[in-house]
Amino acid sequence: MQQKKSAFDMLASSVQRWIWKQGWTSINEIQEKSIPIILKADSDVIISAATAGGKTEAALFPILTSIDNDNSSGCKVLYVSPLKALINDQYRRLLDITEGTHIKVTPWHQDVSISLKNRFLKTPSGILIITPESLESFLMNRREIAENILEPLQYIVIDELHAFIGTERGIQLQSLLSRVETMTNRRIPRIAMSATFSDFDSVKVFLRNKSDFPCRVITQTHSSHEVKILIKEYISSENENVDNDICNEILKKLRGTNNLVFVNSKIEAEEYTTKLRILCEENNIPNEFRIHHGNLSREIRGNVERELQEGRYPVTAICTSTLELGVDIGKVKSIAQIGVANSVSGLRQRLGRSGRRNEPSILRILSIDGESGLLDELRKKLFQNIAVVELLKEHKFETSSIDNYHFSTLIQQLLSLIASYGSILAKEAWQYLCVNGVFNNVTSSTFLKLLHCLGEKKVISQLHTGEII
Repeated sequence: MQQKKSAFDMLASSVQRWIWKQGWTSINEIQEKSIPIILKADSDVIISAATAGGKTEAALFPILTSIDNDNSSGCKVLYVSPLKALINDQYRRLLDITEGTHIKVTPWHQDVSISLKNRFLKTPSGILIITPESLESFLMNRREIAENILEPLQYIVIDELHAFIGTERGIQLQSLLSRVETMTNRRIPRIAMSATFSDFDSVKVFLRNKSDFPCRVITQTHSSHEVKILIKEYISSENENVDNDICNEILKKLRGTNNLVFVNSKIEAEEYTTKLRILCEENNIPNEFRIHHGNLSREIRGNVERELQEGRYPVTAICTSTLELGVDIGKVKSIAQIGVANSVSGLRQRLGRSGRRNEPSILRILSIDGESGLLDELRKKLFQNIAVVELLKEHKFETSSIDNYHFSTLIQQLLSLIASYGSILAKEAWQYLCVNGVFNNVTSSTFLKLLHCLGEKKVISQLHTGEII
């Protein structure tokens, strides 16, 4: 009787060599489960595991194996990511994994050089890593080229899918993926990854809103990983600001190791970073505290990420959600949250940044309430933080509505479609976006009213041939 091949044995020799090079003695559970399913390429796949649980490798190992022996031209993998920083990070990782193979990897966003983009357009192949906005531009401004480049697609990968669900940007992405499949005239397996899925039925519908293609869910068995959580309450008054107390707590507990301190606004990030710098100067000690948020230059953010990743000396980043997603920042000792934890999924993402390499994940929530008013007396913010932690312990994350109308995004996609083709008949646009696309809860009469409204506003007009421009 022939022995069943292990998941590792199914992988291409180039992928196996990379695994050996890392010194891994085995692949993990989520990778064992994912490899044979993704290699079949006959279904969509949702991979759910904790941050640093090996989700990316679980998707990439079988995908790289599938395209390893394919020397034909054209893009084989469309890898969609929500952030440019994540694209840059995955680009570095993929270059390492594909070293010594023929597989090319191309990042595509506004900061990528024209020469690198032109090289891909001239000889398209391998993996294209892109944001939804850049994919939109690609389909809109280079439609005919895109049709040729994307025709041989084997897989579509969506990283950090939770960042898209329930948002207009997510609806845009759904529509773009539908447009890609309309171009190729076939179903392309979609591989989605996240650490914060709980309602898989709604995730399946979001990943593909038509039930004409199977979807497999791959989850991690309950982890025994140790988690340590502290919630500490600070009472702020008109006469006493608790910011200095919080900064002293951060200095005392976090100094000497790499940490992330999350705040809920860029202004708070600036204020706490400044107070901590002054505190270090007053105590004649080196300043280990850095700032990271979306309004800073790419160079400043990149420097902070490199300092954390290299780990040559202790660094604690005071940051907004910019470091919530999976940018590689190396080993982080602990996470702190100042103020209210606004979502369970967000806190799960943040907590997952610490506790790697068999160390416990450590979370400190520094909750702030006032001392006047009924809600302050009830400790509303402390109550919310405790509730979020309790839901986190039960692995219950927010579910977003997937049945709402999204007229603003429908209008945006309509205009994008017109720009892509130059002009389009109303019936064709209806078929493209609503019948075959993601706006299938919009009736034909409602779509017609929308066109009339856009015509009255002089956003679009109709030629005597009936085409919309």
